[in-house]
Amino acid sequence: MDLALCFVHKGMYLVCAKTATSVINAQLTVFAGVLKRICRTSPNRGGSGFLINLIDSPGHVDFSSEVTAALRVTDGALVVVDCVSGVCVQTETVLRQAISERIKPILFMNKMDRALLELQIDMEDLYLTFQRIVESINVIVSTYTTDDGPMGDIQVSPAAGTVGFGSGLHGWAFTLKQFAEIYSKKFKIEPAKLMKRLFGDQFYNAKEKEMEQGWRRRLRPWV
Repeated sequence: MDLALCFVHKGMYLVCAKTATSVINAQLTVFAGVLKRICRTSPNRGGSGFLINLIDSPGHVDFSSEVTAALRVTDGALVVVDCVSGVCVQTETVLRQAISERIKPILFMNKMDRALLELQIDMEDLYLTFQRIVESINVIVSTYTTDDGPMGDIQVSPAAGTVGFGSGLHGWAFTLKQFAEIYSKKFKIEPAKLMKRLFGDQFYNAKEKEMEQGWRRRLRPWV
């Protein structure tokens, strides 16, 4: 992420200056970099401001110590996975480190722009790809933790809002919660209940105007 920020967002160059040289020479992040971002809640939630400190940690296995150090001063971990390449060996290492430090991981599927524009993956295949990645992450999580452990159930699920989708290159991202809030008025259903129907073997029958379960995969509009 340091490399992307230094080149894409020129205003962030000074923030990344300490790691930029190493990143450019090695084409990877070798030190954990700290970024500060001031955000605001939506007007209907008060519009109050808050500060988020983001720590971009290296993904290479040789720099796992940087990941451990970053995890010990954070409240959560955002695990970024290429939605085209899927889960790799280092993903398991990072998840294991997060769990050992009792940090709850959140999954983010990146590079959706490449899947949609460059590779032009159709909706059904893209959904199946998302499903495989979520399942792979949860297999790793279940290997190193249990539901009755100190953190409880930390498996990720799009329907629970613990999986995000987007493109770091183009600067956009979303979770199912955002779409549930949009469609909840149309379907007259609470966003929390609608979220559970936006991922999985759930299909919308436009003719009957209702959600269905079953084999009609061509009706899936949510990917």
